[in-house]
Amino acid sequence: MSISYSTQASPNTFTTLFSRLTWSADNLDKVLTLSTPILNPYAVKFSVSNGVNGVSSCGEMSFFTLNPLNNSANNGIDYTINTSSLSVYSLLI
Repeated sequence: MSISYSTQASPNTFTTLFSRLTWSADNLDKVLTLSTPILNPYAVKFSVSNGVNGVSSCGEMSFFTLNPLNNSANNGIDYTINTSSLSVYSLLI
């Protein structure tokens, strides 16, 4: 798997964070912590190139910020996004 991102200043230009990332094939949580934050992110792209028996899945993703909002006032949510602008792409082979 590889992970890349684009910024608000250049939404169509992606910078690779990780390439050839491999995780164990189990149901344990995987955590990826960046050493430096992505400033003004626009998009984060996860490209899966392999899976177990040709299958890969992700049940849930969470994103966190360095400077969380007041969690008690936001029901424990660190950061919110306008989900009406999101798109879902699926490829079945």
